[in-house]
Amino acid sequence: MSYSKQNFPGKSTTKKATTVQRQRARTDPRLPPPFSPMSSSDDEADRPVSAAEDAFQERQKAVVKRLNALGCEVIRGIDEDVEPSYSEEDVAAMRIVVVTKARAAAFEAAEKFATGQEFDSDSDDDCGIMMFDTSNGNAVVSGLADQIKNAHAKKSKSAKFDHLLALTNALNNDDMWARDNEMWGEGDEMQAACEKLGAAWKKLLGESTNDQLGVDEEFTRPGTEALLEDFGKMLESVAGDTEVSYPFNWKP
Repeated sequence: MSYSKQNFPGKSTTKKATTVQRQRARTDPRLPPPFSPMSSSDDEADRPVSAAEDAFQERQKAVVKRLNALGCEVIRGIDEDVEPSYSEEDVAAMRIVVVTKARAAAFEAAEKFATGQEFDSDSDDDCGIMMFDTSNGNAVVSGLADQIKNAHAKKSKSAKFDHLLALTNALNNDDMWARDNEMWGEGDEMQAACEKLGAAWKKLLGESTNDQLGVDEEFTRPGTEALLEDFGKMLESVAGDTEVSYPFNWKP
Protein backbone atom coordinates (compact mmCIF):
# COMPACT_ATOMS: atom_id res chain seq x y z
CA MET A 1 0.00 0.00 0.00
CA SER A 2 1.30 3.44 -0.87
CA TYR A 3 -0.33 6.80 -0.29
CA SER A 4 0.69 10.39 0.25
CA LYS A 5 -0.80 13.22 2.24
CA GLN A 6 -1.02 16.97 2.04
CA ASN A 7 1.18 19.33 4.03
CA PHE A 8 -1.64 20.23 6.38
CA PRO A 9 -4.83 18.16 6.01
CA GLY A 10 -7.86 20.42 5.65
CA LYS A 11 -10.41 20.59 8.41
CA SER A 12 -13.80 19.03 7.88
CA THR A 13 -16.51 21.64 7.73
CA THR A 14 -19.38 19.59 9.14
CA LYS A 15 -19.91 18.25 12.62
CA LYS A 16 -23.09 16.26 11.92
CA ALA A 17 -22.95 15.68 8.20
CA THR A 18 -24.88 13.30 6.03
CA THR A 19 -23.00 10.93 3.73
CA VAL A 20 -20.00 12.63 2.20
CA GLN A 21 -17.47 11.74 -0.47
CA ARG A 22 -13.83 12.11 0.35
CA GLN A 23 -10.69 11.82 -1.74
CA ARG A 24 -8.28 9.31 -0.26
CA ALA A 25 -5.49 9.98 -2.72
CA ARG A 26 -3.74 13.08 -1.42
CA THR A 27 -0.41 13.83 -3.02
CA ASP A 28 2.21 16.52 -2.74
CA PRO A 29 5.36 15.77 -4.77
CA ARG A 30 7.37 18.17 -2.64
CA LEU A 31 7.16 15.81 0.32
CA PRO A 32 8.40 12.26 0.86
CA PRO A 33 5.72 9.64 0.28
CA PRO A 34 5.21 7.63 3.49
CA PHE A 35 6.78 4.15 3.07
CA SER A 36 9.44 5.13 0.49
CA PRO A 37 12.59 7.24 0.63
CA MET A 38 12.30 10.93 -0.23
CA SER A 39 12.55 11.44 -3.96
CA SER A 40 11.41 13.96 -6.54
CA SER A 41 8.75 13.19 -9.11
CA ASP A 42 9.29 13.87 -12.81
CA ASP A 43 7.20 17.04 -12.52
CA GLU A 44 9.43 18.29 -9.70
CA ALA A 45 12.77 17.22 -11.14
CA ASP A 46 13.63 20.67 -12.50
CA ARG A 47 12.59 22.74 -9.50
CA PRO A 48 15.35 24.44 -7.47
CA VAL A 49 16.63 22.48 -4.48
CA SER A 50 18.28 24.39 -1.66
CA ALA A 51 21.31 23.22 0.28
CA ALA A 52 19.09 22.92 3.36
CA GLU A 53 16.63 20.65 1.58
CA ASP A 54 19.39 18.53 0.09
CA ALA A 55 20.99 18.11 3.52
CA PHE A 56 17.62 17.13 5.03
CA GLN A 57 17.10 14.47 2.37
CA GLU A 58 20.57 13.04 2.92
CA ARG A 59 20.02 12.88 6.69
CA GLN A 60 16.68 11.20 6.17
CA LYS A 61 18.10 8.64 3.76
CA ALA A 62 20.90 7.82 6.19
CA VAL A 63 18.49 7.13 9.05
CA VAL A 64 16.19 5.06 6.84
CA LYS A 65 19.16 2.98 5.69
CA ARG A 66 20.56 2.57 9.21
CA LEU A 67 17.22 1.33 10.55
CA ASN A 68 16.51 -0.78 7.47
CA ALA A 69 13.21 1.09 7.25
CA LEU A 70 10.78 1.47 4.37
CA GLY A 71 10.73 5.27 4.36
CA CYS A 72 9.08 8.13 6.21
CA GLU A 73 5.65 9.58 6.98
CA VAL A 74 5.29 13.35 6.91
CA ILE A 75 3.77 14.79 10.08
CA ARG A 76 4.32 18.46 9.30
CA GLY A 77 5.29 19.51 5.81
CA ILE A 78 6.14 22.82 4.24
CA ASP A 79 3.21 25.17 3.74
CA GLU A 80 1.89 25.07 0.19
CA ASP A 81 2.22 28.85 -0.07
CA VAL A 82 6.00 28.63 0.36
CA GLU A 83 7.79 28.58 -2.97
CA PRO A 84 10.94 26.48 -3.53
CA SER A 85 13.79 26.51 -3.02
CA TYR A 86 13.23 26.09 0.71
CA SER A 87 15.18 27.93 3.38
CA GLU A 88 16.81 26.39 6.42
CA GLU A 89 13.91 27.73 8.47
CA ASP A 90 11.36 26.07 6.16
CA VAL A 91 13.12 22.72 6.32
CA ALA A 92 13.72 22.93 10.07
CA ALA A 93 9.96 23.19 10.63
CA MET A 94 9.32 19.83 8.92
CA ARG A 95 8.54 16.85 11.09
CA ILE A 96 8.59 13.24 9.94
CA VAL A 97 8.61 9.79 11.49
CA VAL A 98 10.59 6.87 10.16
CA VAL A 99 8.42 3.95 9.05
CA THR A 100 9.94 0.57 9.84
CA LYS A 101 8.49 -2.64 8.42
CA ALA A 102 6.61 -3.39 11.65
CA ARG A 103 5.38 0.20 11.88
CA ALA A 104 4.12 0.10 8.28
CA ALA A 105 1.75 -2.77 9.04
CA ALA A 106 0.35 -0.84 12.00
CA PHE A 107 -0.10 2.28 9.82
CA GLU A 108 -2.09 0.37 7.22
CA ALA A 109 -4.41 -1.21 9.79
CA ALA A 110 -4.94 2.11 11.56
CA GLU A 111 -5.83 3.89 8.33
CA LYS A 112 -8.53 1.33 7.59
CA PHE A 113 -9.94 1.81 11.08
CA ALA A 114 -9.90 5.63 11.10
CA THR A 115 -11.38 6.01 7.61
CA GLY A 116 -14.19 3.55 8.23
CA GLN A 117 -12.95 0.96 5.73
CA GLU A 118 -12.91 -1.62 8.51
CA PHE A 119 -16.66 -1.22 8.94
CA ASP A 120 -17.89 -0.33 5.45
CA SER A 121 -17.30 -2.25 2.24
CA ASP A 122 -19.02 0.44 0.10
CA SER A 123 -15.83 2.01 -1.19
CA ASP A 124 -14.22 2.19 -4.60
CA ASP A 125 -10.46 1.92 -4.19
CA ASP A 126 -9.96 1.98 -7.96
CA CYS A 127 -11.38 5.52 -8.07
CA GLY A 128 -9.72 6.58 -4.82
CA ILE A 129 -13.13 7.59 -3.41
CA MET A 130 -14.89 6.22 -0.36
CA MET A 131 -18.05 7.04 1.51
CA PHE A 132 -17.97 8.22 5.11
CA ASP A 133 -21.09 9.01 7.09
CA THR A 134 -22.27 9.30 10.68
CA SER A 135 -22.45 5.54 11.14
CA ASN A 136 -18.74 5.29 10.24
CA GLY A 137 -17.93 8.03 12.73
CA ASN A 138 -19.91 6.22 15.41
CA ALA A 139 -18.04 2.99 14.65
CA VAL A 140 -14.65 4.69 14.94
CA VAL A 141 -15.52 6.40 18.23
CA SER A 142 -17.03 3.26 19.75
CA GLY A 143 -14.03 1.20 18.61
CA LEU A 144 -11.34 3.52 19.97
CA ALA A 145 -11.25 2.02 23.46
CA ASP A 146 -10.51 -1.43 22.03
CA GLN A 147 -7.86 -0.02 19.68
CA ILE A 148 -6.08 1.60 22.62
CA LYS A 149 -6.44 -1.56 24.71
CA ASN A 150 -5.01 -3.70 21.91
CA ALA A 151 -2.03 -1.36 21.50
CA HIS A 152 -1.37 -1.43 25.24
CA ALA A 153 -1.55 -5.24 25.24
CA LYS A 154 1.40 -5.61 22.85
CA LYS A 155 4.31 -7.37 24.53
CA SER A 156 7.14 -4.98 23.72
CA LYS A 157 7.26 -1.24 24.30
CA SER A 158 8.28 -0.72 20.70
CA ALA A 159 5.15 -2.54 19.49
CA LYS A 160 2.99 -0.50 21.85
CA PHE A 161 4.58 2.65 20.45
CA ASP A 162 4.13 1.60 16.81
CA HIS A 163 0.42 0.93 17.25
CA LEU A 164 -0.30 4.07 19.26
CA LEU A 165 1.64 6.13 16.72
CA ALA A 166 -0.22 4.59 13.80
CA LEU A 167 -3.61 5.03 15.47
CA THR A 168 -3.02 8.65 16.43
CA ASN A 169 -1.61 9.53 13.01
CA ALA A 170 -4.60 7.98 11.22
CA LEU A 171 -7.07 9.75 13.51
CA ASN A 172 -5.31 13.05 12.94
CA ASN A 173 -5.11 12.66 9.16
CA ASP A 174 -8.80 11.85 8.73
CA ASP A 175 -10.77 13.81 11.30
CA MET A 176 -14.26 13.06 9.95
CA TRP A 177 -14.67 10.54 12.78
CA ALA A 178 -14.41 13.42 15.27
CA ARG A 179 -16.70 15.77 13.35
CA ASP A 180 -19.39 13.36 12.22
CA ASN A 181 -20.57 11.10 15.04
CA GLU A 182 -23.37 10.94 17.60
CA MET A 183 -21.15 10.34 20.63
CA TRP A 184 -19.58 13.79 20.95
CA GLY A 185 -21.45 15.11 24.02
CA GLU A 186 -20.34 15.69 27.59
CA GLY A 187 -19.61 12.32 29.19
CA ASP A 188 -20.02 10.44 25.91
CA GLU A 189 -17.67 7.89 24.32
CA MET A 190 -15.62 10.39 22.31
CA GLN A 191 -14.63 12.36 25.38
CA ALA A 192 -13.68 9.21 27.29
CA ALA A 193 -11.76 7.74 24.34
CA CYS A 194 -9.64 10.87 23.83
CA GLU A 195 -8.80 10.91 27.52
CA LYS A 196 -7.77 7.23 27.38
CA LEU A 197 -5.58 7.82 24.34
CA GLY A 198 -3.80 10.69 26.06
CA ALA A 199 -3.28 8.59 29.20
CA ALA A 200 -1.85 5.71 27.15
CA TRP A 201 0.69 8.03 25.56
CA LYS A 202 1.58 9.65 28.88
CA LYS A 203 2.25 6.28 30.50
CA LEU A 204 4.27 4.88 27.60
CA LEU A 205 6.45 7.95 27.05
CA GLY A 206 6.93 8.48 30.78
CA GLU A 207 8.09 4.92 31.43
CA SER A 208 10.24 4.30 28.33
CA THR A 209 13.48 5.43 26.76
CA ASN A 210 13.80 6.06 23.05
CA ASP A 211 15.81 2.85 22.72
CA GLN A 212 13.05 0.85 24.40
CA LEU A 213 10.50 2.41 22.05
CA GLY A 214 12.65 1.73 18.99
CA VAL A 215 12.63 5.45 18.22
CA ASP A 216 15.37 7.47 16.56
CA GLU A 217 16.05 10.79 18.26
CA GLU A 218 16.67 12.74 15.06
CA PHE A 219 13.32 12.36 13.33
CA THR A 220 10.80 10.04 14.96
CA ARG A 221 10.84 11.41 18.52
CA PRO A 222 10.30 15.07 17.52
CA GLY A 223 7.90 13.91 14.80
CA THR A 224 5.84 11.99 17.34
CA GLU A 225 5.66 14.93 19.72
CA ALA A 226 4.59 17.19 16.84
CA LEU A 227 1.84 14.70 15.94
CA LEU A 228 0.56 14.63 19.52
CA GLU A 229 0.54 18.43 19.64
CA ASP A 230 -1.35 18.60 16.33
CA PHE A 231 -3.85 15.96 17.43
CA GLY A 232 -4.57 17.97 20.56
CA LYS A 233 -5.13 21.08 18.45
CA MET A 234 -7.52 19.17 16.20
CA LEU A 235 -9.54 18.15 19.25
CA GLU A 236 -9.57 21.76 20.42
CA SER A 237 -10.96 22.76 17.03
CA VAL A 238 -13.73 20.18 17.35
CA ALA A 239 -14.42 21.38 20.89
CA GLY A 240 -14.89 24.89 19.51
CA ASP A 241 -17.82 23.54 17.50
CA THR A 242 -19.37 21.26 20.11
CA GLU A 243 -18.57 23.31 23.23
CA VAL A 244 -17.43 20.05 24.83
CA SER A 245 -13.84 19.52 25.93
CA TYR A 246 -11.91 16.45 24.75
CA PRO A 247 -8.97 16.05 27.15
CA PHE A 248 -5.78 14.73 25.59
CA ASN A 249 -3.09 14.99 28.27
CA TRP A 250 -0.21 13.10 26.68
CA LYS A 251 2.86 14.79 28.16
CA PRO A 252 4.73 12.71 30.77
